[in-house]
Amino acid sequence: MSGKRSIIRELRRTDRPDLLSWHRRLYLHIGKLNPRRYQTRLSRQDAEADAKESLRLLRKAGGFVLIAELDREPVGFVVAEVLEFPHRHHRLTHRPELTGQIDTLFVEESARNVGVGTALLQAAEKRLRADGCDNLQLGVVEENEAARNLYAGLGYRELGRRHRKDIGKPPRDWEDARRKRNLVRKPPKRARGR
Repeated sequence: MSGKRSIIRELRRTDRPDLLSWHRRLYLHIGKLNPRRYQTRLSRQDAEADAKESLRLLRKAGGFVLIAELDREPVGFVVAEVLEFPHRHHRLTHRPELTGQIDTLFVEESARNVGVGTALLQAAEKRLRADGCDNLQLGVVEENEAARNLYAGLGYRELGRRHRKDIGKPPRDWEDARRKRNLVRKPPKRARGR
C-alpha cells in the first residue's frame, strides 16, 4: 500500500453509493466496539435513510464532504462544517472564536495505517481554517482506541468524549468571515401582519 498515491477531492455524485456503504459500515463498526452500549443493527434502508438525512442537513448548514482516493479508488471520507456564529453576532464589536466541527471520518480497513485518515483530517482542517475557524472539535467513541491515537497524534486534546484542536488565527479578518457566513445563511424573512 505504501507505493499507492493518495489524493483528496470534493464529493461527486458518483460517490453516493460508496458514501452510503461507508456510512453503514461506520455504524456497524461503532456497534462492534461496545455492543452493550451501541446496539447498532442497521438495515441497508436504515443506513441509507440516515446517510441521506445527514447529507441534507450538511448542505443546509453549508458543510462539505471530502473523499480520499488511493490509486483512483475511493477509500474514505470526512464530513465537516463551521458551527454557527454566536447569537446576535452582527452586534459584536470584536471577532468571536469560530469552531469547525469534524462530523464523520471513515477509512476502509484495507486503506488504514497508510496516512489516508491523516490526509483527510489535514485537508478538512485547511478548509475550515480558510473558512475562518480558530479551533476544531470532533467526537469519538470511547472504545475506538485507533481513532483516539490518530487524533492525539495530530494535536487534538481529549476533553471527555470530545477532542479539540486550536488551529490559530485564520488568514481572513473577522468582517470577511462574517460576510461570507451571512451570504450562506440568510435568515428567512418573516411576513408582517398575520
